[in-house]
Amino acid sequence: MRLDDYTPDRIQFGPVPLDDILKDSLYYPACATDGRPIRLCNTQWRHLGINSIVYCDFAVSERDFLRDTHTVLGYHVLGHRHLAREEYIPADWHLEMVPADASADRRARHHYWDSFLGCTDGPEHFAHWVVFERNADRTEAHGPERFSLLYICGEGLAT
Repeated sequence: MRLDDYTPDRIQFGPVPLDDILKDSLYYPACATDGRPIRLCNTQWRHLGINSIVYCDFAVSERDFLRDTHTVLGYHVLGHRHLAREEYIPADWHLEMVPADASADRRARHHYWDSFLGCTDGPEHFAHWVVFERNADRTEAHGPERFSLLYICGEGLAT
């Protein structure tokens, strides 16, 4: 993902570059707010060129996620935005996780759908996109100048 051209206004009000966010990204389900993959992508795994990370967990609220965005060592938030469902869930998408032989069990289908959308006892479903920028007091040895993080509160397999 090419992040050099992004400004806070473009991140906040421009179209969501979902294809770019997902291409060559690291996907981490059941992540909570574990920062280790960010650190590893910026250091030991740097040769992989990953500068877009997709986190997914249905146990973290958007408020808690946003609180933790300010704890990424050596980086600050360049820009962020809450994503509307239609910005990351295709209109014609239907969750198909239940095996064909269990397709008659509509409750099972609805359970997975509800888990994906956060309609269970956990936090309300959300997706939030953040672009981080390296602090001026850090060098390239600390990590890339910018990286992207898409956080989805949803069930990992459905996501």
